[in-house]
Amino acid sequence: EERTYGTAALAVPVFGAETELIGSISLPGTTERLSPDFIKKALPVLKEAAQYFRIMTAGAEKTPLPKIRRD
Repeated sequence: EERTYGTAALAVPVFGAETELIGSISLPGTTERLSPDFIKKALPVLKEAAQYFRIMTAGAEKTPLPKIRRD
C-alpha cells in the first residue's frame, strides 16, 4: 500500500535502447481492485508496453513492433 490507505500501484521499468532506465509505467488502483488475478493479467500487458517504448527509443525502423494486446 502507498501513503493513502487502500491504494496501491503496479509498475514496470522502461529501459532505453542501451538498457538505461528512462522511466516507468504504472497502473494505480485500490488494493481491492489490484487483486492477484488482476495483477496476473495486467503485468504482461504493462511489460509489453514497456518493451514497445524500448523499441521506439532503439529505432522502430529496424525492429518490428510487438502487437499490443487490447483485452
